[in-house]
Amino acid sequence: MLRYKVMAEVNEALGIIDLVLEYSAKRIYIMEIKFEATESEPQKTLEGGPVAGNLAKTGKTKRTKGHEERVKTTLARLLESARERIRLNRYDDRYGDGFETVHRVAVAVTDRTRVAVEIY
Repeated sequence: MLRYKVMAEVNEALGIIDLVLEYSAKRIYIMEIKFEATESEPQKTLEGGPVAGNLAKTGKTKRTKGHEERVKTTLARLLESARERIRLNRYDDRYGDGFETVHRVAVAVTDRTRVAVEIY
């Protein structure tokens, strides 16, 4: 409906691009997505149950002192890692000549709902 061609896990010579959104010959978005659980998130076993008793009776995770700062630090580190992956693996080389604009998008996800996006 949006006229974007969506391709996931595109194989390249130096790695796999997480997501490519192509909009005609005008624009392309090359996306690298990084995820990391923070220590306040309950770890899951293969069976899906919680491992360490970090859950309150309500099922919500407990927030420890400095949690917000750890989340910000983690998101910044993950964004940097995503940018580096795009740069080192030269994901945009393949698309540079065929499109008017190549957007590189770094996405970081942590703490289940915390997301940071950087388009450059």
